[in-house]
Amino acid sequence: EMPPSLARDLRRWATGTASWLRTSGARLVIACGPELWAELGELLPAELLYGGVERGQAADGARDGAPPCVHLGELYGPQAARARELYGVGAGETAPADAGHPLALRMLAEIHAAQGPATGGAHRDVHGWPTAVTGDAPPGRDDIFDAHLDLVALRIANRLARTAVGPACSARTLRRLAARTAGALHEAARRCLGQGQGALRRDDFDAVFPRRGGWADAVLAEGVMEAAGDEFRFADEEFGDWLQGRHLDVDAALDALVHGAGADARDGAPRHPVSAAVLPRHRVGVVVHALVLGARLDGTAALERRLRPLAEVALAGGESGAVWWARTLLRETLLRLPDARPCDGLLRGLAERIADGDADEGDACGGYGRERACADGPSYPDGFGPSFWRGLALPTAQRTGLLRLLLPADPPPSGPGGRREEERFLDVVADMLEAEPATVLPLLCGWFTDRRPLADRHRDGRESGDVCRLPRPTVASAAQALLYTHRRLALDTTLDLLTDACHPRADELLGDLAQEEPAALCRAVERWARQESALRQIAAAEYGPRMVARARTDDDRLRLERGAQALLRIPGDPSAYATAALAM
Repeated sequence: EMPPSLARDLRRWATGTASWLRTSGARLVIACGPELWAELGELLPAELLYGGVERGQAADGARDGAPPCVHLGELYGPQAARARELYGVGAGETAPADAGHPLALRMLAEIHAAQGPATGGAHRDVHGWPTAVTGDAPPGRDDIFDAHLDLVALRIANRLARTAVGPACSARTLRRLAARTAGALHEAARRCLGQGQGALRRDDFDAVFPRRGGWADAVLAEGVMEAAGDEFRFADEEFGDWLQGRHLDVDAALDALVHGAGADARDGAPRHPVSAAVLPRHRVGVVVHALVLGARLDGTAALERRLRPLAEVALAGGESGAVWWARTLLRETLLRLPDARPCDGLLRGLAERIADGDADEGDACGGYGRERACADGPSYPDGFGPSFWRGLALPTAQRTGLLRLLLPADPPPSGPGGRREEERFLDVVADMLEAEPATVLPLLCGWFTDRRPLADRHRDGRESGDVCRLPRPTVASAAQALLYTHRRLALDTTLDLLTDACHPRADELLGDLAQEEPAALCRAVERWARQESALRQIAAAEYGPRMVARARTDDDRLRLERGAQALLRIPGDPSAYATAALAM
């Protein structure tokens, strides 16, 4: 646990630590949050960091250009399933967004253990009662933290009752003690917030949890709070941030941290104000939890009212403290929302401004993109790259629409033999296409009209020659490339959608697929000729004669013959498709 005196002079500590490590030949593991590491990692020599200089240049383990590290985040896939199995938590017993959150899983397992087995196979909710109505939404992180607060208050009350009353304590007395304990934990959170560092001084701890009566011993024995040097803090940092966030005057905090107006006094405001001088960056979680709680209590309209000014500051560029707070609060709050769909307008505006390179005038490279757009890297602000948009709680169609807006902000593809470390927005679209082709394929076919240009290294003067005369890539050509590359995911569906698109780019891609996938085109011709859609009948008459020379097997030729017969049976003028049918 780093004492505050060292935290105030990180440069001196980092210099001394690096000297000691070199002299002794020892290695040091530092466990901290990303906010502290972004500052501390820059102060340590690159050769001492995880992986050394080469890893530091690649920064595989870092996020958004931070110093290299091992990022310990939520669990996914088999790891999350294994954790749920070990904790005895079913796959559907948590909200999807928290199905791999280690702290939420651990707390939910403790709640289940305290409840005992559910009766009749009913779903267990976090308040200890079987859920009779099927289809109820499983608890999210906030619900689990709320239930955990009730549980630890009850456990502490049990300890206090055994000390003061003995085993014969009545249920009524126990409930009163639990309510008093919960109030004391809230008071501890308020005092942690007031000091800004997230810890209680010893005298404050003794005032809230007096030694007399066993309060201090009970709280420490249950592991709710723990000693940290000369202070006391909540043992689970995120739970402590969540509890403190319930008492934060979030509007005053935003004024002080981002908008620079100071913590204005508000008549009747019950929550604790905060100043930028008191709250360090690694305490950003408190403000995030307060914003998410505000969305639950006041609605998404109130949340959007608070987030829109943050977006303005986040995109203004620069490296000031206000910009850091705006970017971090905007990013983390949107990622924490269990459902980000109501924020579609805010997200679309953010995506459009990132793609347009919107910035303050006078910045030659464009505001937030100054550190990257002038180079060969991405032109989006730190923290709002592909991983951010991938992590939002959005349906696939809505996320795909946002990524379409963002494609112009992608860096140019690496040159021949080149290697690119960072993920691109196009990579996220490709992953979504592989995961849900039925949803993404029709959306990609709607991109053919999008002529916005993409980044191209040849146009920027980094390379020259005949290749500069190639057409500049656009969003539409990116859709073409994705459909061509991933055509085997649902080839027949892709052909049908291209036919329905009625666009020259769709026709161009169909021509390419006629050469690459002749068997699929022969199947499509037979299928289209039998359908009632005039558009597909016309497509069958157009592509059927082309496929005669490309048919490779007897099955292909038989399909073309059946397609010709189906065209001749179409009601109306028999001569309309006669020429095509005879050619087939």
